[in-house]
Amino acid sequence: MLFAGDFNCILETNDSTGQEHFSRALASILNELDLHDVCDTTSTNKGYTHFASKTASRLDRIYVTKHLRTRKTGVETIPTTFTDHFAVVLRLAIDAPLPLRGRGYWKMNVSLLQDATIMSVVETQWARWQQHKRFYPNTVMWWG
Repeated sequence: MLFAGDFNCILETNDSTGQEHFSRALASILNELDLHDVCDTTSTNKGYTHFASKTASRLDRIYVTKHLRTRKTGVETIPTTFTDHFAVVLRLAIDAPLPLRGRGYWKMNVSLLQDATIMSVVETQWARWQQHKRFYPNTVMWWG
């Protein structure tokens, strides 16, 4: 079982640098279903997924059963366009063989840089990302 979403609440004090909106109901559900948080918040990156002007919170989370937790190969929060939340990405190992594909690469259509609407969105998002830089321990973590 995998239980994920934007819960708009926290379960621990260190999940937020601002106001604390605890949810006993969510804690009860997780306890009853024996679900576990996939995020490792013991590192320097606290896994914050929502940033406001002076606060950061971990509102978006993924919970899994013990069996799925053993299959976790990685989890990260990444900036996402058109939202004020970061995405939480969970990678799980599966038993199925992966299809083999040839070398590939992604190339941006540079003509998009001439579109005023797209450039405006990029500039706005870049300004937002720069404001969040202070929540990261170093530039490499922020850039990743």
